[in-house]
Amino acid sequence: VRLHMFSTGLMTSALGGFLKGEEGDLTYPVPVFVIEHPNGLVAVDAGLHPDLAQDSTRLGPLAGVFRVHLPADGTGTAGALLRSSGLDPNEANQVVLTHLHFDHVGGLVEFPNARVIVQAAEWAARNDDRMVASGAYNPNDINHGHDRVEISGDHDLFGDGTVTCLL
Repeated sequence: VRLHMFSTGLMTSALGGFLKGEEGDLTYPVPVFVIEHPNGLVAVDAGLHPDLAQDSTRLGPLAGVFRVHLPADGTGTAGALLRSSGLDPNEANQVVLTHLHFDHVGGLVEFPNARVIVQAAEWAARNDDRMVASGAYNPNDINHGHDRVEISGDHDLFGDGTVTCLL
């Protein structure tokens, strides 16, 4: 079993969003983790949507809150990063989504053959009108027709104890 970490670009937003009362901005990576297991390739989160390399209109009302830094040539997307490391995003058979915010699910489009693993409560929350209106959840980021497994609590991805999602 091998673990890879990729940064699908960077985002900048108000430091006060992370540390109450702080001023200024913070720039931070948008990670995607990939696990190579004898029984399959697993991505943990999917990073930013490839369209964000060109413009931020996809963010809707959040475009004024987050500044996305993603190479315009597409080299910073999850798919491109995996390919540059000798991994094929088409071979990923599972994508674990820790939650459904745009910076965790936007790159799901680059994993066309993966089954989505997501907490049932989080999947149900994707329909929260307030969260959708705010831009935190974008149905266009998660509605790609992937097979889905909704879990509640911990979940052993391969049934062998090597890779377990913890709630």
